[in-house]
Amino acid sequence: MEVDRDAMESVFHTLKQEGYTAYLNPSKDFVYDNIDLAKEAVIVKPLISESPLVYFKGFGAGDLRGCAGTHRHRP
Repeated sequence: MEVDRDAMESVFHTLKQEGYTAYLNPSKDFVYDNIDLAKEAVIVKPLISESPLVYFKGFGAGDLRGCAGTHRHRP
């Protein structure tokens, strides 16, 4: 999930409080070495594009619709 850099920590903590498995801007090596990509998780990283925003719990995030394999439902 891409979010405004200033909101990254708040979004991450909100996701964790809501019961999601979430990671805050992990490195590529961390992802490959430590995250089971077969399990559902949310990776929070800085918004770096001009993509349209959607809002989640009051925070703007990059619109993931149309990205294969990125839209998952809450566990």
